[in-house]
Amino acid sequence: MGASASAINKDEIIARELEKPADGSDLTEETALDEVRRLRALLATYTTPIVPTPSSLAKTNGGGGGGGGTGGGPAPLVVCGPSGVGKGTLIKELKARWEGKFRFSVSYTTREPREGEENGVHYNFVSEEEFDKMLASDSFLEHATVHGNKYGTSTDEVFSKKTNSAILLLDIDVEGVKAIKAHVSSGKMSGAKFLFISPLDLPSLEARLRARGTEDEDNVKRRLGNAAKEIEYGKVDGNFDKVVVNDDLGKAKDEFCGWIGGEYQL
Repeated sequence: MGASASAINKDEIIARELEKPADGSDLTEETALDEVRRLRALLATYTTPIVPTPSSLAKTNGGGGGGGGTGGGPAPLVVCGPSGVGKGTLIKELKARWEGKFRFSVSYTTREPREGEENGVHYNFVSEEEFDKMLASDSFLEHATVHGNKYGTSTDEVFSKKTNSAILLLDIDVEGVKAIKAHVSSGKMSGAKFLFISPLDLPSLEARLRARGTEDEDNVKRRLGNAAKEIEYGKVDGNFDKVVVNDDLGKAKDEFCGWIGGEYQL
């Protein structure tokens, strides 16, 4: 005999059928037992699996967010946006609302740390030589040169099975998004969700970059030039599953976290 339906699914089918017996009569306490026996006998003859219920599917694929391509855990979340748009602030809010639900992929970079940034927490800060050695050994899932500095996402960290019950969160640039999308197509990052954070406009983004006080004039101009291209990419239908405009921080936090909470059933 072939595969049969699970006991849970049989019981659900029986419960539905008992609402209206086969002969159309009303069930009494005595006839209910006969009806249960009849239905169980009928289900025992099935030679093909009964379609699983949504609850059993959720148990199979790991729950909210669907199965992903990172060791069988939830689908990865990819966050993108131009420099200075507030990605770090929104991600910090997300992790505070759902502590322990996300694992942050710490990128490697050749740029110098900013004030308050910790090595291994915000980025893995490495030399050009170290980065190039990793690149030569095919250690990056994606990498790009942005604003004159090199950035890369470690393949080992992304596909780590140590904490695959947590949602992998990637904070990467547009070039990184394109590379991840190629991995989605190949099945490596299946189910990944893409969210773009946009400023209201370029003048407001420029004001934020200058207020931050971490960049010289040349870097500000370079970042603004790149931001214009990133915003254009972010506007194209199909490139991202969600776009959040960070104009009012409180509203942006709620929209950012609300969408992610809904997608992953948090």
